[in-house]
Amino acid sequence: MRAKDANERFIELAAASPESATPLSEQAYQLIRHDILTGHIPPGEKLRIEALRTMYGLSNTPLREALNRLAAEQLVIADERRGFRSTPVSAEDFWDLTTFRIAIENAALIDAMQNGDDEWESGIVAAFHRMEIFQGRLGRDRKPNDEWTSLGATRNFIWR
Repeated sequence: MRAKDANERFIELAAASPESATPLSEQAYQLIRHDILTGHIPPGEKLRIEALRTMYGLSNTPLREALNRLAAEQLVIADERRGFRSTPVSAEDFWDLTTFRIAIENAALIDAMQNGDDEWESGIVAAFHRMEIFQGRLGRDRKPNDEWTSLGATRNFIWR
């Protein structure tokens, strides 16, 4: 968990909806849920109230309410003696997700190929070329970076 990212998201959430309109427990719920679903809080990570309080700038009560709500949604595991932990992802869960993603992406690709026009095809060729060039420059260094992230946005173009 990185405090800077969490604080930035908290500020964005607060700016989007005034604190008077959104209860603190709802803010805590939205922030923690977002961080779990986006991987900022990794699967199986211990969720210490003190660390969450520092991260989000919220008191214990709204954090506990949010964690209990997330436990009801099975995004968090609550243990009386051990506190809270983000729900772990097993190898079987990961395999299932990968299988479903492949099926969905294959169906989307087939649909795109059947319905794509010349402009779409030229965009695909150009996107592939940009990614291929970048991958050559990337080599074995697989660290995320801004250029790769911007090329990843090309996927949105492919599925239009």
